[in-house]
Amino acid sequence: MLGVLGVWLCYLFQAVARGPPPAPPPEPPETDDGDDKNGLSEAELRQLGGVVQAEAADEEDEEEALCPICLDAMEPGRAVRVLPGCNRAFHKDCVDRWLAISPRCPVCNVWATPQLPLASPTAFKAAPGC
Repeated sequence: MLGVLGVWLCYLFQAVARGPPPAPPPEPPETDDGDDKNGLSEAELRQLGGVVQAEAADEEDEEEALCPICLDAMEPGRAVRVLPGCNRAFHKDCVDRWLAISPRCPVCNVWATPQLPLASPTAFKAAPGC
């Protein structure tokens, strides 16, 4: 019995001598890499383009004619937006709400940035020696 009491007293002494456990390390500061923090503005959505009217789907394409966000059918005449980066089609109102939060495709994570106007070939100048 004295042996058990002696071991317990040694353990208690070591625990008191060590002091309280160390505090956990502080949380690392959040890095703002500008990735998905802000979605597209109204002006950027207008520049994005890709808005078409849904057409009647063939019975063979019935499964592919669903909006990946709401899983509702692409009804004929309803506005559909096709994202330029991946060519995926969504209901315009569904994907516009998504793009206002995140500038990436909700399915494949490809950037859905507005299409920039192409520069004319004369706008580029060759470097000397080329």
